[in-house]
Formats: sequence, C-alpha cells, structure tokens
Amino acid sequence: MCSSDLDRVGGRVWSDRTAGGALVERGAEFITAGYDATDAMVERLGLEYAGMGIRYPDRELRPDPGIDRAAALAVAHEVEQAAAAAGPDAMALDILALVEDDAIRELLASRSQSASSVALEHLPAERLRTVGHLLDDGETRRVRGGNQGIAERLAEGLGAAVRLSDPVTRIEHGPDGVRVHAASGVHEADACIVAVPR
Repeated sequence: MCSSDLDRVGGRVWSDRTAGGALVERGAEFITAGYDATDAMVERLGLEYAGMGIRYPDRELRPDPGIDRAAALAVAHEVEQAAAAAGPDAMALDILALVEDDAIRELLASRSQSASSVALEHLPAERLRTVGHLLDDGETRRVRGGNQGIAERLAEGLGAAVRLSDPVTRIEHGPDGVRVHAASGVHEADACIVAVPR
C-alpha cells in the first residue's frame, strides 16, 4: 500500500491496492443514494460507477436490533420534515431526541454521523434533511477504479496549480480570503477546503 500521504490528491478519499492487487478504499468507501452532487461530478468528469455487490443498509448487525425497515423509513421521513422545519442553528441531536424508538434513533444517529464524518454532537440538523437515503436498499456503488479517481480527474484539469509534497503549516482567514502557508511559500485564495484522511 501507499507509504506516503503527501504525494497524492484526495484527502479522506484514498483508493489503494493491496499487495495482491485488490482495490480498497481507506476512506469514503460507499456512495449510496442521495449524493446528487457526486453523481453529477462523476458524470461531468467522464467517470462511471461500479456496483460493490452489497446493499449498505442491509449489512448484518451483531447484536441485531431487529428494526422493521418500514418503521425506520417512516421515522426517517418524520426526521427529514423536522430537520427541514428547524432553524439554521438547530442541531441533529435536537431533532433525533424527538424519536421515541431507541433502536431507530441510534440507527439514524450512527448512519448520519458516519456518512457526514462529523461527530454527532457537532452535526447540524440540516444534515438530516435526506437521512432517508441512508436507508436506501439499492446496491452500494463506488467509482470504477476507486473513488479517488474523482480527485485525480479534477487535479488533471488544474495542472501545475496542484502542489504535492508541500506541507501546509498555517491557514489565515481574513475579510479578503485566506493565506495558506506551506513549505513552498504563502499562497492567497478566496477560500480553502481542508480535506484530510480520518
């Protein structure tokens, strides 16, 4: 497997190969229903999805809480409505506290936290507006050849503007944008997105 994280693009999206050649995802493994922006990006970049042979919501759980799928979907719909009606400062925990069934509440909480890569106590309520997609029983997909292909294809279009092996030491935010301090110098931009492996 890769020995360095400084010579690649992708952040927490990291496709790799085992010694035997099998494709593995070190992060951002599943692309389920509801990721409309990802779907559009995959199409725009000329990539395609490949089925993974599993259905994300139907993985066997141990111990199995025995949750009825129809009941979980009904509650998910109620949570989506509550999240859509909530104010901009509402948190996911506030919405999930309204769910009476402990097992369904835990299911929605764990799936939302995992899909967002954000600790539940910091997850805004708006992230629950499409929580029902996390219960979708369609086949789980990934980009053919690895999900990192999205970042790699985007980087190809940026050419020399992409700098690898250039560690960032500090990011300064100001009214006119950001200043990124790296080994190669200080770079100014309108915005900065930090994406790192979890």
